[in-house]
Amino acid sequence: MSFLLPLKIRYFVVQPDPEKASRDEAAEKEILKQVKSSMTQEDLAELARATKELKDKQETPDPPEALKAVPSLSLQDIPKKPIHVPIEVGEINGVKVLQHDLFTNDVVYSEVVFDMGSMKKEHLQLLPLFCQSLLEMGTKDMDFVQLNQLIGRKTGGISVYPLTSSIKGKEDPLTRVVVRGKAMSTRVEDLFHLMNCLLQDVQFTEQQRFKQFVSQSKARMENRLRGSGHGIAAARMDAKLNAAGWISEQMGGVSYLEYLRDLETKIDQDWDRISASLEEMRKSLFSKEGCLINITSDSKNLEKSGQHIAKFLDALPSSPSLGSDPWLSRLPSVNEAIVIPTQVNYVGKAGNLYQSGYQLNGSAYVISKHISNTWLWDRVRVSGGAYGGFCDFDTHS
Repeated sequence: MSFLLPLKIRYFVVQPDPEKASRDEAAEKEILKQVKSSMTQEDLAELARATKELKDKQETPDPPEALKAVPSLSLQDIPKKPIHVPIEVGEINGVKVLQHDLFTNDVVYSEVVFDMGSMKKEHLQLLPLFCQSLLEMGTKDMDFVQLNQLIGRKTGGISVYPLTSSIKGKEDPLTRVVVRGKAMSTRVEDLFHLMNCLLQDVQFTEQQRFKQFVSQSKARMENRLRGSGHGIAAARMDAKLNAAGWISEQMGGVSYLEYLRDLETKIDQDWDRISASLEEMRKSLFSKEGCLINITSDSKNLEKSGQHIAKFLDALPSSPSLGSDPWLSRLPSVNEAIVIPTQVNYVGKAGNLYQSGYQLNGSAYVISKHISNTWLWDRVRVSGGAYGGFCDFDTHS
């Protein structure tokens, strides 16, 4: 006797309608027109009065007795001295090592930092995908699933990502690739062994998997345009003011989205060149020259970790092939508008206060926070009905 029923499969294809938004808007206007035409003069006057009453209520400050009911901190509640983080600067095999003697419940936190300055400028936009490939492609002996399972068993996780920042008073930005990981003290040897495995043994040969990375990154960027347009606007403005902002925008802004769209069409035709570029990036980035180790744990574990750090450093190449392209590019300093499929408008404005003679003072932090939480909140969100407003101050740029 058979208990299997015939299976019927139906497919539905949904096509976007480019005219739907305009039709909805026209329908809404017609509804409002009909509602207004049905209202008497007394109804319109009452609507105007209620609107004015609402606006006055929104713009009227809360009374002192209401503000006192909100929990708040006084100046006496804020420590006058910053939290002290111990740091000891040492050296292992010619590489600077920063050690932080802190209680970590027997966990060792480690960061290995490499200089991006030796990487060719033409490879910059490939860097986020390069970092993802290190973590999500396999080696000669393990596929990416086995590699990630091993990392999960032996450590608390390993991540690889680019880091950029302006340096106060300098044009040249700080550009680094950070390999971060953590493990119990008994697994520190495994942690550094797996870090070395990621940096030197991962094979850039899985074309279809890399294509998935590109498609996923493109989809995330397109969603970010619609849902986090304020971040995109801030990145564009930053890219016009300083080199670090330009680098970040190339790896996570509109320029990066344009690069991903172009790259997606080239993978099938030009994979050998892309794979060779990934390998060239590995050789130029990962070297003892310009490397920095940052490690945090208690003194006993810091001392034990030294031999594993030395072994890790010995496995690194001694010198990279240096790139010669400068990192001082910026986007043109012009006003611009970017059209995206959303009903929300994201607007931003930025300027360099230091060029106007501003001298850094701690009050800048208070002022920017005050503007965000008071004037912008009250005027833009409460009274204006918008999603919100932000004010940010970058002390480095």
